[in-house]
Amino acid sequence: MKNHSMNRLLLIGLVLLISAFPLFAQIDVTVRFNSATVGDTLTPDHFVQMRGELNAGGSELPGGNSITWENTSTLVMENVGGDYWSLTFQMMPDDTLFYKFWTGFDENTGTSVVWDGWEGGLTNPDGVAGDNRVLITGDQDTTLALQFYNGSTSAVDQYYRPYVEHEDSTAFYFRVNMAALLQSEEFDPEVDVPVGPQGSAPLDPTDSWADPIVELEREATEGVAAGFWSGYVNVATADLTAGATQNYKFVYAPDGTGEAWEDNISNRWFDISADLASGAHDTTLHWGYFDGRAPGGTPINTTLTWLVDPGALQDLGFFDRALGDHLYILGPNGWTIPDNAIEVVFQPLLQQWVASEDFSRFEGDVLQYKYVVVYDSSRIDTLHENYIPGLPGIELWEEPSVTEGSNRTYAIIDAEEQAPEGDFGYDFQFYSSIPPEGVVDIDMSVTFNIDMEPATDPEVNDSNPLFRPGVDTAYLYFESPILMLTQELPAYEHTVELSDIDGDGIYSATMEFVQPFPYQIGYRVGYTTDDVDVINGGGVEAGRRYYQFIQPQFHVPGGETTWFDEFNLRTIAWVPFELPSEIPPDFSQELAVGDDPVETPNDWYLAEGYPNPFNPSATISYKVGARSNVTVKVYSVLGQEVRTLVNTAKAPGVYRTVWNGLDNSGSPVASGLYFIRLSSPEYTKVRKITLLR
Repeated sequence: MKNHSMNRLLLIGLVLLISAFPLFAQIDVTVRFNSATVGDTLTPDHFVQMRGELNAGGSELPGGNSITWENTSTLVMENVGGDYWSLTFQMMPDDTLFYKFWTGFDENTGTSVVWDGWEGGLTNPDGVAGDNRVLITGDQDTTLALQFYNGSTSAVDQYYRPYVEHEDSTAFYFRVNMAALLQSEEFDPEVDVPVGPQGSAPLDPTDSWADPIVELEREATEGVAAGFWSGYVNVATADLTAGATQNYKFVYAPDGTGEAWEDNISNRWFDISADLASGAHDTTLHWGYFDGRAPGGTPINTTLTWLVDPGALQDLGFFDRALGDHLYILGPNGWTIPDNAIEVVFQPLLQQWVASEDFSRFEGDVLQYKYVVVYDSSRIDTLHENYIPGLPGIELWEEPSVTEGSNRTYAIIDAEEQAPEGDFGYDFQFYSSIPPEGVVDIDMSVTFNIDMEPATDPEVNDSNPLFRPGVDTAYLYFESPILMLTQELPAYEHTVELSDIDGDGIYSATMEFVQPFPYQIGYRVGYTTDDVDVINGGGVEAGRRYYQFIQPQFHVPGGETTWFDEFNLRTIAWVPFELPSEIPPDFSQELAVGDDPVETPNDWYLAEGYPNPFNPSATISYKVGARSNVTVKVYSVLGQEVRTLVNTAKAPGVYRTVWNGLDNSGSPVASGLYFIRLSSPEYTKVRKITLLR
């Protein structure tokens, strides 16, 4: 009996202990939140808080937390990537939590929509009166379904979605902020539509980048938030492959026609996770400013003037204003003719080709552009005496070697009048960066030499079938339209087979060029193995093709230029992408037989990022002195890795890469000082760079 009495006393004591100390009965609650529908420019380094009350006015939670309707609430959420936030805390069984999400740029500065950081009203699934979110706990740990911020003034269900869910598809929610273009009046939301992402497969099944993946709609908000366009697309899960990468950019249609692309940033991208590919959940893609441009300050009203010399093109017979040929600039206003074209006109008094255009832009905004010749219709008429064989159409776009074939760029400065720098130190630019001195006026045998050994190396050529010397066919793939036209060949995609006669791995081809022709040659190198064609380079960025230059035998500035009748181009190594280019001869200097004006890539350097400070993007140039694995990374002042820009094997040469102010997850980083680090087994260099948003 004594033992029974003792056990009963112990049981009563345990009950009293649990009643006195409820910690033993607490449960874990995990709340997940998505900020994609916050009607303001919230980023992952900003502030999200749960505010509310426990039961009827209580505030204290187990584990030392408390919840109030003020900023004293300790339920501060942690960003777990992009729009996604999470928080785990403790509650007691059968408790009721009333709450809303509050978003801010810090704990005191709320987002502007709807009510200084507060979200709109909600209807809860438990039918509890009021417009708050409600959580009634059970007796087990629980993870709540994902909840989206209510960015409207209308009440929505507590667990609403900004997209429609389907069992056999996955929803992708896109969002872009056009506020900077609205502020500078480049974009008229009434007519310059649709706005939407265009990109690759799998979201675009045609992989064409030709049509919007989804046409976005303007959000009904004010202020900076008035710049938001958003929308979603459902993609069949059967069309999604885990590990695939989706590339895209945002595009709008000026006057409802043509396409105005994001030009100053690299492709936006995300990976298709296993969960997305299986349809386990949908996703939102964190918003971005169109072209990486944030609004702010006062737009600069300025006149931008271009000076261009098409003399080489005239000497080659491919431009004659007397025959009705016209020269335009495309890019600053869009990329379609005639809607977006800026005409370049000849000024007789100046004896110069000039174009001027008024802009309202922010300091640091980067304009991208190219020169384009639009021909008279007689130039493509095979029966007309003005016919030019090989023309790809009535338009001929320049491929300037000074930008390695990519778009030209100009960053707006705070000035009423401004002009881009000229090519090669001149006051003006040359069409396709070919100066008149660069026109070769004799017939010439030109030999190309390609080191194909890197194409056999799985560490260098890790994404293609390897090249098999003596088995596979290697060839030159020309993308040098003016050179090809001088030889009455197709402007693009002409091929010439390479051969390795002595078996040393250097594949060569000799071409007989008939004068006149330009000194710069742009091309890529391909090979065919097991009926698979592999061609290096490509894309639209710098490094899309090799550029090599025929060197003069003798040159006097403003005087005579003579050429060799045979020229052996330097051996250049096959690499899969970021193809290196030679430095062209300097026609402002005297050149003579024996001079070697081409810089030999036998040392290393990392140039300072340009511009510095920058917004929205900076170009980083660097030189590789020996074949090596090279990394270029961005670090914070705390030494934390922010972005990997380059991580691949490189042949000797000069390269460029661009940092667009995003981290490795694709999210914008804050203004401040960062470090660019070039690293290889042979060389390490660090440069400072400042981002100003």
